[in-house]
Amino acid sequence: MEITITLDHGPLNAEFAGEDREEIEESLVGFVEFLEENGQLFDEVEFEAEPQIEEEQSGIDDWNQGSNDASSPPDESVASSAEDSPLSSIAQRVGTSIDELEELVYVSVEDDELPMVLVDDVERLGDSVVERQRNTALLLLLIWNKCYGKEKMKTSDIKNVFSMMDISTSNTYRAWEKSYFKQKGQGSSATIQLRGPGEREAYSLLRDLLEDDSE
Repeated sequence: MEITITLDHGPLNAEFAGEDREEIEESLVGFVEFLEENGQLFDEVEFEAEPQIEEEQSGIDDWNQGSNDASSPPDESVASSAEDSPLSSIAQRVGTSIDELEELVYVSVEDDELPMVLVDDVERLGDSVVERQRNTALLLLLIWNKCYGKEKMKTSDIKNVFSMMDISTSNTYRAWEKSYFKQKGQGSSATIQLRGPGEREAYSLLRDLLEDDSE
């Protein structure tokens, strides 16, 4: 919105126009300083100066209010909520917001419910069954560690999540690449956790999924 300020000083007429409020203020201050420094030129002129703001700046009060709002500190309750989220460390690592991350992963730490990857099509997690099993497990274990504070996850729990996501639970042993996963135990007591390369791969996969969602 263009702002126009007109100053009538006796025979003098000065007009300041523009869209930048600070620039207009600087020009106005400069004009006043000029009058003060060269007052002798106007000794014979008697006038009273009052700024006349034209109709174009009818929204200046709203603009000022908006500027004040923009300079106000952020809502501490919102900032605190983001910091308290179990997803905060992952969001910071991959460079995204808590809200965007919550659209991709589900966590419920307080209820100790199993995490889940939220995708509209499981093929986004891999072209083959083995790839989908491996990539989903990478993400689940990353969330399990960073959000729930637990490194090891039962393979039976991972299979339960697979079932809920319509991912095959057959021959999952083929998905546990030794460079990514560390297994321990057998049967119902078997557990699995991420190795260093697996954690890095999980973060990379998460970034790719977030980029796909933003397109």
